[in-house]
Amino acid sequence: MGISQLDLAAPSPWSGVRLARHVPIPMRDGTRLRADLYLPAEGTGPWPVVVEYLPYRKDDLTAPRWNVPVALAQHGIVGVRVDVRGTGSSGGIARDEYSEEELQDGEDVLAWLAAQPWCSGRVGLWGTSYGAFNALQIAMRRPPHLTAIVAHAGSDDRYATDVHYWGGCLQAMEFLSYPLWMVALNALPPDPEPDDTRWLETWRQRVEQVEPWLFTWLHHQR
Repeated sequence: MGISQLDLAAPSPWSGVRLARHVPIPMRDGTRLRADLYLPAEGTGPWPVVVEYLPYRKDDLTAPRWNVPVALAQHGIVGVRVDVRGTGSSGGIARDEYSEEELQDGEDVLAWLAAQPWCSGRVGLWGTSYGAFNALQIAMRRPPHLTAIVAHAGSDDRYATDVHYWGGCLQAMEFLSYPLWMVALNALPPDPEPDDTRWLETWRQRVEQVEPWLFTWLHHQR
């Protein structure tokens, strides 16, 4: 998204904010993730950027989470919401939570944002729960443009304090809710934006190729 596209970002319902929706961000394997950019209403930057990186569908399920990126944009920071690979409006297949592919994608997102002419080169990550886990794990990889994270309700010890096993004990009650919920969520179609001619093909690919994450968790305890 260069300066010309920045100028085309649409006015938003919020004072002091421009909104650019479904911005494609290319990954190293050619897959494109989709992001919404909440930009300050005036000027061309450069501004710092703060990213939320989730599989919970920026266009519908978590669309009401506009308050943080709006507040950031109103204070001179670009707020970015990105759908994880294979979820929401992003391409690819979601093969597991926090997979190596997903974390590499996170690094690619940060590098792409930092290279944009409207970005100051300083990029941060924030999140609650899933977003917090991603912020911590991506930070552990030390990407050069990541300058700060805010991780709320997350952990750097997934073995002991995530939803799978607590110190080796299967979280049976958790397994009855979250992983089954994600089966349905990962099978939903992307947002049918007008210029996406592969919308139906993408949906079919998800339904046919996405396996429940639970299978992996049960086979690989650690």
